[in-house]
This record gives sequence, structure tokens and C-alpha cells, in this order.
Amino acid sequence: MRSYAWIVLAVASCGRVDFDPLPAGAPADARPIDAPGPPIVAMQGSANNGTNQTLDCAFPMNVGAHDALIVAYDYNDLVSIASITDDLGTTFETVVGPQDVGGYQHLVMLGEDVAGGADTIHIALSAAGQFTEVFVEDYANVSRTNAFDVGSIGLGTSLATDGLTAPTVTPAGPNEVVFAHSTGPGTATFGTGWDHLVDFDGNISEDRVLAAPAATTATSTIVDQSGTWILLVAVLRGT
Repeated sequence: MRSYAWIVLAVASCGRVDFDPLPAGAPADARPIDAPGPPIVAMQGSANNGTNQTLDCAFPMNVGAHDALIVAYDYNDLVSIASITDDLGTTFETVVGPQDVGGYQHLVMLGEDVAGGADTIHIALSAAGQFTEVFVEDYANVSRTNAFDVGSIGLGTSLATDGLTAPTVTPAGPNEVVFAHSTGPGTATFGTGWDHLVDFDGNISEDRVLAAPAATTATSTIVDQSGTWILLVAVLRGT
């Protein structure tokens, strides 16, 4: 069997890894045998909410070519989603949910192998006047195809430290990221040992990058609540 290898030319300060061109005939994801891909890196995130018929959420910096985009959002049952688009022509698919909690639909969508450049996510609703909230995250070094591995959804009302949990997930391979989004009526904080991504309007997103497969339980701490909270989890494969 023919194997391929190439030399790492540079590692950008933001964590994205660039390689020199592949030899003629090499597959697009070729790398030295048994060598792991570059680690997944959370590049940037943002959040927004509102009651207009269209909700926009802009990334603060340009999105890198071939990155993956996570869109985690909730919307009132009284409306429906007409479309999810962005400025780069990305196709988004639902990977976790939807789950109805307290009259709101909660879900996570994924866009793979994006074109790169300035980007804003646009959520178009069937009508105005109902609350919608969205969290977005930009990841580098995620698989360009079939990036979604596994997901889970947890519900809870406990005010204990790390009292909100989702069913344990176990990535299928090395170099994967566990993304988690906690939202509900009240205020929540990040789970113990989880990397902080976005904290907005009392809701949070967090993640954990795993170099090797390991059973992982996402957690969040509810500070105050007036109803049931939800924790959405999506695991993405690395390159």
C-alpha cells in the first residue's frame, strides 16, 4: 500500500495548521501512517437574541477556509424556522435535536468545510414577535466531511454544582471536540473543567478537546432557575 507524508511548514498563532501541497495522487486527508491530525481549535464564538423575523449573529473575525461552524439556537414553538444561511454559502444540517422544552425548540446545527471570510449567520423565522437566541462557534482542524460523531441531550433543574448533565458520550476516535450548550430560564455557569467559549444572557457554551477517546459527561451549573434547563452536546471529529 502506498503511504504519504508531508512536512509541516507553519503553525499559525491562532492554532490553524498549514501543510505543503500533497504529492500527486495522494488522498486529500493523507498524513504519515499512525500520525494524528492537528488538534481541533475553537477559533471564535458569538451570540445574539431578539424578536425580529430575522436574527443575525456575526463572527467577530474572518472564518478560516475549511473550518466547521456550530449553530446552537432555540426558538418559540409559535413560529417555525424558514431558513438558516450565512454569507459564505454554507450548508447547515441539524445534528442534535430539536428538543422541546418550556415551549421552545432547542437544536444544534453544523456547517462543514466552509469557504472562509467574513461571516454572519442568518436565522429567518416564519413570523416576528417571538424570542429567539443563537450561539455560534468556529472550529479549525475539524473533518471536512462527516464531522459529526455523536450527541446527547440532558434536562434538569438542580442547583447543585455541575448539577445539569447530559448523557455521557464517547468519541469514536482520537482528536475530537465535545461541544456543549446550556440554556434555560435563569442563569447558568460553565461546568467544572470545561473550556469557556461564550457567556451570553445567562446561557453558556463550552467545550473539551480530547486527544484520545474517553467517556465524557458534559456539565453546567444552574445558578438560578424558574423552569427546566437543557444541555445540548455535539461531538465533532478532527481531520
